[in-house]
Parts: sequence; C-alpha cells; structure tokens
Amino acid sequence: MVRSSRPLIHALLLLAGAVPPASTQVAPEREAAYQRYLDFGSLIEGGRVTPNWMPDGNSFWYAEGGPQNTVIHRVDPTTGVVEELFDTPRLRAALTEALGHEPAGLGVPFRQLAFAGPSSVQFTVEGQTFVQWDVETSLWNPWSPDSQRLVVARISSHGMPRIPTIKWLKPLEEAEFIPTMLAGGKLYDTRLHILDLHTRTPMPVAQDTTADYYYRVLTWLPDGSEVVFARYSRLMDRVDVQAADALTGAVRTLATEASETFVTHHHDSVWGSRTGFWLLPDASGFILVSERHGWRHLYLYDLDGNPVRQLTQGEFPVEEVVGIDQENGWVYFTAQTDPERPYDLHLNRVTLDGADRTQLTEGKGRHTVAMAPSYGYFVDTYSSVDTPPRSVLRRADGERVLTLSEADIGRLEQVGWTPPREVVVKAADGETDLWVTMYLPYDFDPSRRYPVVEYIYGGPQTTMRPMDFGGEQFPGLGSDLARIGNFNRALANVGFVVVVLDARGTPGRSKAFHDVIVGNWGKPVVADHAAAIRQLIDRHDFLDGDRVAIMGGSWGGYYSTRAILQEPDLYKVCISEVPGYDMYAFHLYEPYLGMPQENHERYEAANFFRMAPGLKGKPLLTGGINDTGTQADLFQMSETLVRAGIQHDMMVYANTCHGVFGQTGEYSMELKKNYLVRHLLNAPVPGVDR
Repeated sequence: MVRSSRPLIHALLLLAGAVPPASTQVAPEREAAYQRYLDFGSLIEGGRVTPNWMPDGNSFWYAEGGPQNTVIHRVDPTTGVVEELFDTPRLRAALTEALGHEPAGLGVPFRQLAFAGPSSVQFTVEGQTFVQWDVETSLWNPWSPDSQRLVVARISSHGMPRIPTIKWLKPLEEAEFIPTMLAGGKLYDTRLHILDLHTRTPMPVAQDTTADYYYRVLTWLPDGSEVVFARYSRLMDRVDVQAADALTGAVRTLATEASETFVTHHHDSVWGSRTGFWLLPDASGFILVSERHGWRHLYLYDLDGNPVRQLTQGEFPVEEVVGIDQENGWVYFTAQTDPERPYDLHLNRVTLDGADRTQLTEGKGRHTVAMAPSYGYFVDTYSSVDTPPRSVLRRADGERVLTLSEADIGRLEQVGWTPPREVVVKAADGETDLWVTMYLPYDFDPSRRYPVVEYIYGGPQTTMRPMDFGGEQFPGLGSDLARIGNFNRALANVGFVVVVLDARGTPGRSKAFHDVIVGNWGKPVVADHAAAIRQLIDRHDFLDGDRVAIMGGSWGGYYSTRAILQEPDLYKVCISEVPGYDMYAFHLYEPYLGMPQENHERYEAANFFRMAPGLKGKPLLTGGINDTGTQADLFQMSETLVRAGIQHDMMVYANTCHGVFGQTGEYSMELKKNYLVRHLLNAPVPGVDR
C-alpha cells in the first residue's frame, strides 16, 4: 500500500524556471522598516519577566537588559524589595582574574544560574563553570522523587505503508522510507511497559487492546505505586484515564470522557502537553477538563474515579490549571473570562468545593502567569496587540505588590509604528462574532488605499490570530524562528494591510463554535474568512478590495488555495506553503471527518482537486522535497494544474521537511514578499494584477 509515485521528474523540470525573478520596487525606507520588523523583539526592551523561584517558595530572581548590560535582580515579595543579586563590579573583577581578560559586555556576563548550596551560585562563562560564594539567600534542599522505575513504549509500525524520501544533497543520494498513517489505515501499535531499573526487566502493562488507540503517560502517583496514562480512541471521541500497578501491570480505569464529536485532538493530547489532567498534590483525586456542557471546564474526581463535582462553570473556556494549593483549598487556572473580550486570557482561582471563583488579573490582553511554589504570589506578564507588555508581582488574591518591568518601545517608535487594530466582524452566518487583527504600515495613511494580504491557517487544533503585543524571545530556539514569526507584521511595512482571524471551527470559544468543522472541512472556513474580509473592505476606505491576496502554510496551504478557488471574485493571489490537500493521505482528518470507509462523501466534499481546473488568479505553491506529510499533495496539485493548462508558480526546497528555517526560511520570506509586491503593488496585469 505504498502511495503511488507522482511525476517527480516532470515536476522538477517545471520548477527550474517556475518563479521568475520579481522586481521588488520597494522604496528603501520601506525595505529598511521591513527588515527591522523581522527582528521585532530587538525593538522592545523590558516588559517581560520570567521568574526563577528560590527554594523558600516566595523569592525569585530574573535577568533583565541586553547581552551588553545584563542585570540579575532578586525580589523579596514579602518586603517588596528589588535588588541586584550580584555586586556586578566585584563579580566582573573576579571573572577577569579567573579568565585572564575582562568578560564581554558591561553587566553580568550570563543569564542563567543555579544555586549550588545555601549561599553559593553556579554559572557558566565562556564555557567555564564558576561558583560565587556568599550569596545572601535563604535556601533549603528540594525534595527528589523516587526514580526506581520508568514507563517505556514499544512501538511497532508493522504493516503500515511507507513514504519514500530522498536526501538529494548528499554526495550519493540516499533513500529512506518513512511509515505513515493514512486516513482509515493502520496506526502505530503502542505497548506500554514498566521498567524496573534494578532488575532491568520490562513488565508489560495489561492493555486490553492496542489497536486503533493512542496512548499518553500522564503522571506517577507520589508513592510510585501506580502510573497514570490516557488512552485515546482513534476518532478522539473517547478518552480513558487509566492507572497501571507498578508491580503487576494490572490496569484500572479512573475516568472516561466521551462525546458525539471529538473530545480532544492529536496536537494537544498525543503530541503536546495539553492533556487536561491534573493530579491533586496528595493524590486523593484529580481534575479533568471536559466540554460536556458546551464549554471547556474543570471537574473533580476522587482517585477511585468517582465524580465529585464540577469546579468551574459559565460561558467561557478554561485554558490550563497552573497550580493546586490543596492546603488552602484553591485551584488556580487560566481562562477566557472577560465576556467583552472573549480571547483575553486571565488568571482565576476557584475553591475546591466549586463555590467561589474569582478573576485575579485585570488589563486587556493575554496574561501569562508564573505561580510561586508557596502559592503566596505570582508574576503576571500581559499585553495586547496595541499595548506593550508589562510584568507585575501580585499576591495570591490578585492584589498588586509592585510593577517589575514595563516595556520601552522607543526603538520601535524610532523605526515607525502604527499600532495594530482589533476589529470584530460577523461570520458567514451573519450572527457569530469573529475577531480580526490588522497589521498596518509603519507610516499608515488612512487617505491611501492599501492591498490586503490575509494570513490563514484554519486548522481546528489552534488559533492563529495575534492576541498579544509580540516580540517575545525564546532562548534556545534560534532567532530564525522569531524572524519567521514576525513576517506578517513586517510585511505590512512594505505597503500592505495584513489581516489575521480565526473562523468558526477553531478552538478557544464554545464547543458549538469549534464543532462547525465536524463533517464539513473546507467550505464554512473559507466562507467565514471571505465574509470577514468583505466586511473590512466595506468598513474601511483604506482597504483596496480589488487587490486581495491570501497565504498560509500546512492546513493554511489548503485553505489559501481553496479560498482562491471558492472565492475567486475576492482573492486574486494566493501563496500556499507545504499545503495538505489530500484528506485520505493522513490520519489527522479522522476526528473531524470520521473514518473514510464510512464517510466517503465528507472526504470527497473536502477534496478539491476536481475543483482545481477552475482556478483563476495567481497561485504560488511551495514545499519541501522531504516533507513526508504533504510532499505528494504538492506535486499532485501541480500536476492537476498542468493537465488543466493552468499556469502557476512553484518552489520546492531540497532537503527540507514540513517547514522552512535558517537560510531557507530567509529565502522563503523574500520569495513571498517579492511575489506579493509583484502582483499587488507593481506591474499591473488587467484582471489579476494591479
């Protein structure tokens, strides 16, 4: 059952001259602003504090400043005192003597540290590890769990089809065959075992079946007697929370959550960490998330699996539990509890008896919180699309103690900045509110008319609309990822208005809002996006309705191509990256469309290869030659367009998988920018270009 080969040689020959050099014709000042915005985080200083809690449970330290002037602060919440953790001149003098030269910068020459004892700190400078003594702090040795056993999974791909992938850039090409899970096909067979580190003997967990299930280990009980795991049905419409005895492997079921539609999805529960399960600290019970009453809420169970009570309720979705202070009877959780701004995220707490819920944070936007281990304090960092980030220290009841950091956007204002706009429009049903974020050029002039570029994802597992200020740095992930993430806001400075929204069928609202995707993959999503863009054009004179493009990657690649097919009077240009076109080619569609054997009509309605001969406008398709998820889809669509005689542009990156990074990512951004400039700003072509 290896998927049939595509006309690869023909396609590659087509690609050689597929994308002609585009004349950017971008004014130098706009190009400069575009480049600066790709490094948006460098234009914002401060505002975000990541606390590193000390073992006293309340105090914490955090680093601030750039690499040349790093300062490490220590905060004592009980007194409100903020002071430097190090005597910087003394520290630098000691390091100069040890290194034989002065360390880089003017401040503390590191941003990470670890406490090595009651009054000593360990850190690394220029690859060497140092210990600083006489650090004034109150510490105690942290508790370590028993590490005598671990859970391992034996995974078999026997009987699964393989997708060929070729490493083209090696001296001699190498072929590799990757197992794949087709819609309705065979899944990986996962068998759990408990491995005793002393006997080295794996003991099988007594799973009654492994066929058509996904498994995820959740936690161990504190005494090590049982390991708790989740078993997800293939259609994700049922999850069983189970516990396996560490000595015998015997399994008992703690709770079952089932629904007529999906209760979770792969990206959250199988591949991600958003499992919706939290064990109480004393292991007397657990909290489980459920949408059984129409909204994502928290439910308490005892350890025998008996339902105790519903903890939260109301017309808002709970995001995550961030802490359980069982001693004082509080559960801390994030939720979208502002009825006027349904996507804003706030910290809340509720009593374990479910009687008292309080929102603890204020200020519009998304609040990211870090709870102290003592549950006495938390650090609240928040921002919105037009409000720079700030971090404040609060008591457990939400009372503000002090402001830790407020963002300085002076560099951003020097480059030029027009705040993004949040706009509310109606979905295609004429009733449901959809929230939109619009990025405007740095020198926005409302008397001008700007082309519209919509960025779409549309997949049912995540929201994509920017809801905070952006510019957050992620140490260890590389600056190239940040630059790619800043592309939409940077692109606006070239002379576009860039629009992002989440339609019905995406999470973060009610279960009914999310379930629109069930059985109807393509049409309603595009209808919602098109309706939103048309309303924006009618509402704002600065938007040029004759020059509208749409772009996206992965499922966004599907939806961007579908948009130009389904709404040709609106969308004139599309850029579809690593597009997933073939519903039959991947198991991820099953929770939304069911099994293809029983739901052939649903799959056919979503499969728009037959619509491709009607394509108009200017499409650019891009992908990676080693993308085992969508490589064949890309070539199949290209061949469909070739046979229909439809000219299209295409770019395939060698040795690249499902996404482009590094130098390839830089090339891709330049390619997309030039394509949009050519077809929306320069070289007008009647009927398409202007």
